[in-house]
Amino acid sequence: MKPGLPHILRIVLVALFYLGGVQFALLFITMPGEVTPIWPGAGVAYAAVLLYGVNIWPGIALGVLLGHLFAAPVPPLFLIFSLLGNTLGPVAAHALLKRYGPPNMLAIRVRNGFYMLLGGACLATVSTCIGVPGLVLVGMEPVHRLSEDLVQWWLGDLFAVLVCGPALTSLAGMVERRQYLSTGPVENLYEKLAWAGSLALVVFLFLWFAEQAPSYAAGLNFLPLALLIWSALRFSPIYTHTAVMVVNLGVLALAAAGTGGFPQPSNLAELSVLLLFLCVLSVVPLVISAANFERLYYERRLTWRAEHDRLTGLLNRTAFEERCNVLIQQVEMDAEPLALCYLDLDQFKVVNDTCGHVVGDNLIKQIACVLEQCLAEGDLIARLGGDEFAVLFRNCLPAEAETRAEKLCAAIENYRFTWENRLFVFTISIGVVPVRGQAFDRLLSLADTACYTAKELGRNRVKMILAEDLQVAVNRRQMQWVVRINEALEHDRFCLFCQSIAPVSSSGMDDYLHFEVLLRMLDQDGKILSPGTFIPAAERFHLMGKVDRWVVENTFNWLTRHPLQLARTSMCSINLSGPSLGDQAFLGFVEASLNRSGIPPGKVCFEITETAAIGDLSNAVSFIDSMRRLGCHFAIDDFGSGLASFSYLKSLDVDYVKIDGSFIRDIDTTPVDLAMVKSINDVGRLMGKKTIAEFVENESVRRTVHELGVDFAQGYAVDKPRPIEEFFAARMPMARAN
Repeated sequence: MKPGLPHILRIVLVALFYLGGVQFALLFITMPGEVTPIWPGAGVAYAAVLLYGVNIWPGIALGVLLGHLFAAPVPPLFLIFSLLGNTLGPVAAHALLKRYGPPNMLAIRVRNGFYMLLGGACLATVSTCIGVPGLVLVGMEPVHRLSEDLVQWWLGDLFAVLVCGPALTSLAGMVERRQYLSTGPVENLYEKLAWAGSLALVVFLFLWFAEQAPSYAAGLNFLPLALLIWSALRFSPIYTHTAVMVVNLGVLALAAAGTGGFPQPSNLAELSVLLLFLCVLSVVPLVISAANFERLYYERRLTWRAEHDRLTGLLNRTAFEERCNVLIQQVEMDAEPLALCYLDLDQFKVVNDTCGHVVGDNLIKQIACVLEQCLAEGDLIARLGGDEFAVLFRNCLPAEAETRAEKLCAAIENYRFTWENRLFVFTISIGVVPVRGQAFDRLLSLADTACYTAKELGRNRVKMILAEDLQVAVNRRQMQWVVRINEALEHDRFCLFCQSIAPVSSSGMDDYLHFEVLLRMLDQDGKILSPGTFIPAAERFHLMGKVDRWVVENTFNWLTRHPLQLARTSMCSINLSGPSLGDQAFLGFVEASLNRSGIPPGKVCFEITETAAIGDLSNAVSFIDSMRRLGCHFAIDDFGSGLASFSYLKSLDVDYVKIDGSFIRDIDTTPVDLAMVKSINDVGRLMGKKTIAEFVENESVRRTVHELGVDFAQGYAVDKPRPIEEFFAARMPMARAN
């Protein structure tokens, strides 16, 4: 059962509302057996099955029974027809919508509205085909009125569904789930009061003109339509839904009384004209309201996506920074103590390397939930990327901040992550810095430094850096990274990994050895460090030129020493950084290394990131032209992450376009990503370039990129990174035999 009212109470309420609808319908009946022009009970029943499913049918049947027993007595035989028609109609409509309608019929969308109208037509048809023959069979209506009664019954049910269904659905949803009142573009109380007062004034004008000039009172109907459009454009849909029901039932009540400029309809033609007019009065504001709500929904969804991390739903770095800056500016005025924390999960790489990125993503989502549950109201949390998070403690003195950060450490340590009967226990290191009016970037850098210090002290701990320790800690960390990277270069503590780039149209990789060379660092204990650990530092301290030289030289040397593996290699991709592209000495070094190695240039592909190419376009173009004259190939990496990708692509003579993994990872579930990848692939194809999908982590994503016509795929669904020796050993049985 859905949360909200108990089921038995729902049944009783549906029955009572149905009875009220019967009472209203009787206003139009002047003699026994006459068919009423509207049956509000149909709208009640339709809203009930949409909200609660077919299990609510006892409430509908009870409402029909009460209506005929206390309001509209009928012969016992016709009671059976009425029970069947008015109960089976909503059930049939529900079955039709469940079979052909969208998954969430209660979502306020224009498309859903037309499906609801289709379901209402089904309800009216089933009810009419059972009820009207019952009238004739029991002698309540003559046979010659059968066709007229069929039309009148059908119109009465359909109009009730159109007028009452949306309002009752929204009202019941508000009562049980509180979900409709805060979704409009305007929540100004004074404007709502003005709108409600205007609606009451229109009702008064109707009644007054009915007495003064009944022949012209109907001309005032443009006023309620204007007011309904006002609410459709300015307020949440529940106001429009309710007003449509009130206005239309009010007009019908005036028509039943033969006043307000609406004489009571005396034949089918007059009734049809009246209902058609009221349909326009209903449908126009309902469609406008749904369209406006749908537009607002997608605007807010896009805004949410722009401010939140897709994987965890937490704030992203940009939104976190914006909100922190607002609070930081208020620190001196409000004297509210703040503390910024930088959190880094320990040993996260173990999961990614052993189980894959999909499992790693699942872990990150669960870690985010654990952290959120430990925060106080008003605290901010964001995912900065990878396994790194940031937290801003509000109204928190330094001593208290350290205690609260230790609680976060304890929560992560006590959390247990299992995958395929394997148990993982994690810890987290946290750096804390009190907020004392510094810029956000400065504060985050200091908190990052504190976190790094916590890791050096043994991980699973909190390190707070106070003002007097800040510069010392920053300088210490900078010098440590410079020393570690230089030592790794000097003592060959870097190692080469490879990952396949496979044709999407073929699952075989042995006959097409196209791979990317990846870099890893070994610490003094032999532990492998991922590029995300040291590459940012190498870029910051201008060491990437040395790193690129090491990668090129050692890749060429390895392939030269293994001619059999070189012969089987179709394409070897090597990453180059932005600074290397503008270094003429590096260009000469690559040319000399390539000539000395004897490696066919056509087997070498250099990858440059889109950001690096755009950042120094002239040097990038010059480097590419020089190496292409030797016969080398080029790929532009992480394509799509820049701001002007397509315009710059025309200037870069590359062979491959590697589509950024942020678009690929959710391509099978996110239409926006699908459209982005399709456009990149189409443009790449049009320009004669091959496309490569990065981050293809599962078969579903692989199938999707195959359907789009992407040429190559790279990711865990194809092959995971492994040391270069293992990479070739797995594909070179002859080499193993030797």
